Amino acid sequence: MHNRQSGFISLSWASILFSGAVIILCAVKLAPVYSEDIYVSDALKFLVKNNADVNALDKNQITTQLLKYMMVNSVRGPQGKSFSIKKMRDKTIISSVYEVRVPMFLNVDAVLSFKSQLDTSKSDKCCKYLIDTSK
Repeated sequence: MHNRQSGFISLSWASILFSGAVIILCAVKLAPVYSEDIYVSDALKFLVKNNADVNALDKNQITTQLLKYMMVNSVRGPQGKSFSIKKMRDKTIISSVYEVRVPMFLNVDAVLSFKSQLDTSKSDKCCKYLIDTSK
């Protein structure tokens, strides 16, 4: 019985190394995209924190503040230009909906979609996508 138990064979080691390499590749390629999405949520929180009444701001002022925040944090992809602003009578809804395509290897791409939203009437629930404003 002892002669038959010889440990991992080279094929087992190769599959372990390949799996590890794929996990590391995914982490290296996808981590920057997720970190930039954090900046999108932080931009919405920054807007609420630095303005006593976001409803009093017009669309240009809101856009300018958001774009400045994104520029300072070096977010230059579609995330920085994804904000849509909808003003209503008693609230303002600022949404960010975008997709990022990340080439992984050969002809394999990862498509990541992100949604964040700020409803000024529910600013404590900032950055959760609550309602669809595209209609």
